[in-house]
Amino acid sequence: MNKKLIAVAVAGAIAGPTVMSAAGADVSVYGALYPRIAIQDGDVTFEDGASRIGFKSSKDMGNGNTVAGVMEFSVDVGNGKITSGDTSRLANITYSGDWGSALIGSGWSIDPAKKACVAGGQGCGQVGYAGRVADMIQVTGDLGGFSVSAETAFDGTDGVATWAVATSIGFGSLDVGAFYMDDGTDTTTHIGASTTLAGVYVGAEAGDSSNGDDSWGLGVKLPGGVKIGMDNVAGDLQQVTASYDIPLGGSTLRLIVRDNEGADTYAKVQWSYSL
Repeated sequence: MNKKLIAVAVAGAIAGPTVMSAAGADVSVYGALYPRIAIQDGDVTFEDGASRIGFKSSKDMGNGNTVAGVMEFSVDVGNGKITSGDTSRLANITYSGDWGSALIGSGWSIDPAKKACVAGGQGCGQVGYAGRVADMIQVTGDLGGFSVSAETAFDGTDGVATWAVATSIGFGSLDVGAFYMDDGTDTTTHIGASTTLAGVYVGAEAGDSSNGDDSWGLGVKLPGGVKIGMDNVAGDLQQVTASYDIPLGGSTLRLIVRDNEGADTYAKVQWSYSL
C-alpha cells in the first residue's frame, strides 16, 4: 500500500469519515517514532521522545505560486495512542512563491539564532525561546540578500499578543541570525552564528530579555556523530549534553548523557525510526 493510501486510511481513523473526501488529493504521510529508556537517580523510565505522525499536501496555484497544508499529531509510543492536550504540533496553510512565503496557523518560530541546539536531549533553554508558535501569521521574504521574517500571534484579546521580526545572512561558511520579540510584557533579543570548518560544526548564541534575564549557548558537531551542547539561562541553570548516533540499517540508536546544574545527571537510550 502506498503512502497516499496509508495517509487517507490513518486520517480517517483519527478524524472520522469526513476526511475520506480527501482521497482525491495528493496527500503524503510522514512521521517519526522515538521510544526512550531513561536512567536517572537509579530509576528506569520508559519515555516518548516527541513521536509524531503528520499529513501534508501541496497544490500549484499558477503563476509560480504554491499552497501547501500540513496537519501533525503527537503520538505516545509507550501507550500506542494519539496524545491529547497541549502537544504543540504543526497545523498550517502556507502560500509561497518568488516573493517569499506566508504561513497561517501553528508553526515553528522564525527565530534564526538557534545555532547551539545540536545534541539530542539538549535543553536548548535560550531565554524567551518560542519553539512552535500557535495562532499566528508568519511572513518571510528576501531583502537585498537578507532573509527577513515577521510573525504575529493572537490570544483572543483586542490586539496582537506577540510579534517578532528576524533576519539572517550568510558570509561563505558563516551563517548569522538575529531575532527580536515583544510578547506584550517583555522584549527579547537573540543573536547567533554558526560555521563548519574541516567537518566540524560550531554554533553559538546569546539572548537578552528586558526582565533582566540573559542566556548563552554553544554547540559542536564532530565528525563521526558526536554532538555536544551547553546552555546557560539567567546565570543559574546550566546544562551540558552529549549525544552519539549509531545507525542501525534503517533506524538509529542515540545515546544521550545530560548533566544539569543542581540536578542529577541522566542517561538515555533512544531509538528512532522515520516513516
